[in-house]
Amino acid sequence: MRWAEYEDGLEPRLRNLHERVHRGSYRAQPSRRIYLPNRTSAEPIGIAALEDKIVQQAVVTILNAIYEEISGFQLRIRPGRSPHNALDALSVGIVRKGVNWIVDATFGILRQHESRWTMRFIQHRVADQRIHRLIQKWLKAGVSEDGEWSRR
Repeated sequence: MRWAEYEDGLEPRLRNLHERVHRGSYRAQPSRRIYLPNRTSAEPIGIAALEDKIVQQAVVTILNAIYEEISGFQLRIRPGRSPHNALDALSVGIVRKGVNWIVDATFGILRQHESRWTMRFIQHRVADQRIHRLIQKWLKAGVSEDGEWSRR
């Protein structure tokens, strides 16, 4: 479904989505796999279903608030920040603040053991079981490529 179609009856659709998330009946859809050509090969990317995007953005907002508070600063690119800002913050963190660890979390294709590590990392700071279940659903949803579902 496209955004314009979803917009027809938006309020009832969002209420229904909200209720499904809270009831636990929301189902993550497989991401649609497409390939972007680059110089040497084609890079696979996954395109999330519309409702998955909506719920994922809500979870991202929650996780940002949690992890921003404990880290003091984060280096991801956000509105109003450039990669240069991130490098400057990293330099200050290492040289002046005595940072002991750096996490590079880019979620592309995750192997099973990486999925377990991701969940442990999140469970360490996030107590809400609904968030855990949503992330697990997305990790298990798989991908659809040419109408065929696969686990990766």
